[in-house]
Amino acid sequence: MPLTWLMSGAHSVEFMPAFFILSVGIAAGLPGSLCFAQASDSSEPEFEVASIRIAEVPTDGRYAVASRFSADRFTGSYVTLRQCIATAYELPPSVPILGPDWIAKDRFTISAKSSAAEPEPKLKLMLQQLLAKRFRLRIHTENRAAPVYALVLDAKGLKIKPASDTSYTGEVGVRPTRNGMEVHHVGLSALAAALSNPAIQLDRPVIDMTQTDGTFEFTLHYATQASGFGARLDSNDDGPAVIFTTIREELGLRLEPRVAPIKHFVVDSALRVPTEN
Repeated sequence: MPLTWLMSGAHSVEFMPAFFILSVGIAAGLPGSLCFAQASDSSEPEFEVASIRIAEVPTDGRYAVASRFSADRFTGSYVTLRQCIATAYELPPSVPILGPDWIAKDRFTISAKSSAAEPEPKLKLMLQQLLAKRFRLRIHTENRAAPVYALVLDAKGLKIKPASDTSYTGEVGVRPTRNGMEVHHVGLSALAAALSNPAIQLDRPVIDMTQTDGTFEFTLHYATQASGFGARLDSNDDGPAVIFTTIREELGLRLEPRVAPIKHFVVDSALRVPTEN
């Protein structure tokens, strides 16, 4: 199972069969209730030209999904509307996006270019406008109680120490390996967001409740496929090297099943077929 993602990067790349979806985002604080994209506002920044086309999935079910911001443009290959929403609004994987089934199934090829090079935050605002204009996207946020895993300190105490190198200039983020993940100078909230990624295959999002400050540098080893490809893990899974055990043994942390209010993005309406280029 390929896992190519970096939580703090400007782009994501996925290689997968058709039934496996990897969604990445950057953690962001969201107000309790907001409405977005109620209409395309001409006062907001927009791409100068944009093309959105329905992407036909190959008959063999294998394709590469990629999205990227670079200088003056956004490009997406085999992306879903759900992935575009997560990218445009910087949603961490722990924020569910609710809507019709097709927003996570139908795939699109997107190429959008601005009139000049812009910083990534402005390009994301342009992507928000593009979704509002071409998909007629209407969304809002609300708090809903939902099953979560609380990332908490184990009774035996934290086994990792905060990074002490204040002059560190290397990679910052969370990167998967073939048998786990590497964490580079980020806080435990970023670890929780990474564990919420569908690629990890937990059965619910992870929320940081450790109340622990600082950034950390460590490697976590685990296997997510205790029962074969596509298996979903829960806290009772007794498969080999399940993540619940390794988090406790290697990090001194624990995943505790709870019910907690979490932010949801709700799609009120959207066009399944975007307006013409």
